[in-house]
Amino acid sequence: MNHLNHRFLVILLIAAAFVEGCVNDPVPEKEKKFELGMKTEFLSLDIGSSNVILTIDTGKHTGFGLYAMNGAYSPKQTVHISTTPITGNTFGNDVTPVTPLYTYDAGGKTATANILITIPVTIPSDKFAMGFYYDPLTHELEGLPLGGENAKGITVVLRKPGEFFISMISKSKLGGNHTSDFKLGIDDWDIVNEGTVLTPSGQFAGQSLSELWYYYKKANKENPHLRDRFNSTLDNPPAIWFDNVEGILFASKTELDYQWAKNAKYIIDGVYSGATETTQNLIAYSILVTKKPQCVVLMNDKAATLPVVVYRIDLQAIFFSDPNFPTSAKQWMSLTGSSKYFTALSLPDFYIKSKNLQFDNCTYIGANAILDFDKISASADSAASQ
Repeated sequence: MNHLNHRFLVILLIAAAFVEGCVNDPVPEKEKKFELGMKTEFLSLDIGSSNVILTIDTGKHTGFGLYAMNGAYSPKQTVHISTTPITGNTFGNDVTPVTPLYTYDAGGKTATANILITIPVTIPSDKFAMGFYYDPLTHELEGLPLGGENAKGITVVLRKPGEFFISMISKSKLGGNHTSDFKLGIDDWDIVNEGTVLTPSGQFAGQSLSELWYYYKKANKENPHLRDRFNSTLDNPPAIWFDNVEGILFASKTELDYQWAKNAKYIIDGVYSGATETTQNLIAYSILVTKKPQCVVLMNDKAATLPVVVYRIDLQAIFFSDPNFPTSAKQWMSLTGSSKYFTALSLPDFYIKSKNLQFDNCTYIGANAILDFDKISASADSAASQ
């Protein structure tokens, strides 16, 4: 073979390898985000420690309403509300904005009581609508708790300032099984809710809320998963959960700092409640769009409330992480009223003290809309410093 033919053969081989590489290279997924127009402020008001009720009944924003509950801000806070047209959408067919992007600007301050905002929108009977936060920087979506809805509008509940919109989807798409990326045995705590010196009655809420916080703020940001994250590096496999000092302290401090038993009624005040198709759709739509676990508050007719991290839902039930039974996939509650879920404030209460609690109702609260993640962050920092 002469030198010219040899060079030609080499060029052909290189070209073939290049073409094959191009064929096998995965096509990059299109970035999911909104294209936005120009923001326009249409409302500015002061909100303090007394409740505020406002309704717009004339003009372009007729039907818009705001109800700030007692104790929202102290001292008084000036709030600015704006709209921004959504001019482009690459999230796909499951995210269909039917409103502009609303901005609730409270100067970066999280309210200490619920803010109910009513958005005028018409919802066809075969569609389901709910609110979602949209982060203009990360383009992440997060479900908003529902206050209520009627033929003229939908009410969302929030404390955290930010941008949000109303999205609509066919109800038929929300049936069946919807599973988040949260994995039992990986993203849940390795510790058992047996109580501590700091939390003799258990730290059920502390474990659930810190577990949710860690997924959203750490594991979801390419940090190590929660399971064994704070445990001793000196343990030989399997790790021993009860020497996970920092993890137990983190969950206990979250329990104490959040005071769930005292504050739960205020956290869910004004939020839609019921083991109904509406709650099922709120959870299903949030998981479908975000692939993230959702916080749901278990409830009963005795005014008991316990927050749990829901990672899956189907037509019959919600499946969640229970701090009393880590890694157990048997923890679920019917949404059809066919059965009740039994748990307790702590594992000793469940097995030894016969203080079982029965739950057959629930409230969807999502994640960071009305839960103060900054407070949980402070609990994490406090545990890490000791």
